[in-house]
Amino acid sequence: MLVQRLAKNDVQAFNELYNLYSRRIFGFAYGFLRSKEEAEGIVQEVFVKIWETRNNLRSDLSFSWFLFTIARNLILNKLQHHQYEMRYQKDFLAETSGDDNNTEEQVFYRDMSDHINNLIMELPPKRKEIFLLSRFEGLSYQEISEKLNISVKTVEVQISLALKYIRARIKKITPVILLSINLLSIFRIFLFL
Repeated sequence: MLVQRLAKNDVQAFNELYNLYSRRIFGFAYGFLRSKEEAEGIVQEVFVKIWETRNNLRSDLSFSWFLFTIARNLILNKLQHHQYEMRYQKDFLAETSGDDNNTEEQVFYRDMSDHINNLIMELPPKRKEIFLLSRFEGLSYQEISEKLNISVKTVEVQISLALKYIRARIKKITPVILLSINLLSIFRIFLFL
């Protein structure tokens, strides 16, 4: 059984499970998110999670149910992120459109953007290249795969690792920033990169 083989670190079993389920998960995610890139991201995150928890998989439970539960939770998080992002944009535009723009907030926003850009520059060269192609040039995982002559799975894993690194580093500095500047509404968008 593929799940039992995966639990024993069998990469071939992982690849077979990916081939069996990735399109179904993509369709499931796309139905909610209506974004090819975000649906591809959900597929990638689901399978990264499966790989990370492979030694704890139970063959007596439905693997399909487990996959779609992970996907559902990731989709809900993504939809919640969209709500935060829309609220942030609305709040930020409202705050910055008046005559009483707060210079301190603008400095914070610029500093945070600079910090995120610095974190991206700290990524290993290939990971950074893949991340920039995805997030700043808007290429799909498939387009990046073809451009760099690497597998789509490699693209997915590299973007996931980049996001995990950036999120972890930003969350480390959160308490310090929030003590000095009370800008939770602006900061939310960075927590959910």
